[in-house]
Amino acid sequence: MARIPQIAAPRVVNKNDNSATLSWSMDDGLPYDFVVFSRRESFVGSDASFDEVSRTTSNSATIKGLLQGETYIFKVQATSKCGRTTSEDIRVRLAFPPKQIKPVTTVADNCNV
Repeated sequence: MARIPQIAAPRVVNKNDNSATLSWSMDDGLPYDFVVFSRRESFVGSDASFDEVSRTTSNSATIKGLLQGETYIFKVQATSKCGRTTSEDIRVRLAFPPKQIKPVTTVADNCNV
């Protein structure tokens, strides 16, 4: 029986205001087609299905349209050219730092002094 390849070390390599870039590798080095699915962890019950958010042949994907403060579960599914499929889950909490707001400086009107 052939060994099932594994998706190695799926992780978040970058986060910003509403997106996250995921990266992973395959333990056998062969080419794969990847599909990334996601769902918010707060969605439970019968409609807690995963939505497809990206298709790629590279070992990374940037997922956009995410909400700050939510925890997302991403599933990376790999399909080889001969049809073997494997998948791996990764949980990501997108707790972004507050945006920096520039202070407003008011200049006094000195004409009536």
